[in-house]
Amino acid sequence: MKSVNSLVSKALQNETKTSQPISTQKFEANKPLRQDWTAAIFKKFALSYGGLWTTRLGTQQQTDDMLKEWGRGLHGLTGEEIKHGLDTLPDMPPSLPAFRRLCRQYLCAAHRPFARALPKPPPDYERGREHIEEIKALLKKSPSRED
Repeated sequence: MKSVNSLVSKALQNETKTSQPISTQKFEANKPLRQDWTAAIFKKFALSYGGLWTTRLGTQQQTDDMLKEWGRGLHGLTGEEIKHGLDTLPDMPPSLPAFRRLCRQYLCAAHRPFARALPKPPPDYERGREHIEEIKALLKKSPSRED
């Protein structure tokens, strides 16, 4: 079986590298985690779990597929959440859903991320026009002041 480093390196050949650590990166909520960041998580798992993790990787195609699936599965997590997950790894390698839960698990409520706000409602132009007409009518009724 090939080493995890060679499998992950081949999967990353077309990816660009970042010099910033994962924990300081900004993530976009609906986009998958970048493949090089997912590969960094896989490397941490390989170092932490050894053969327990590397036997899951299988062939190069399976490793590529796992990197993509984990990238999709971890979308929306912040760098701090991923760091928390990596800092609190269990004794056995986690599955994707278990790792996601681990990343979102916090010791106290003060560290939980805020819930996202609802989207702004679309503007109601007709209602705006009605208000403008009301204001114009009020201005016509009021006596004009001359200074």
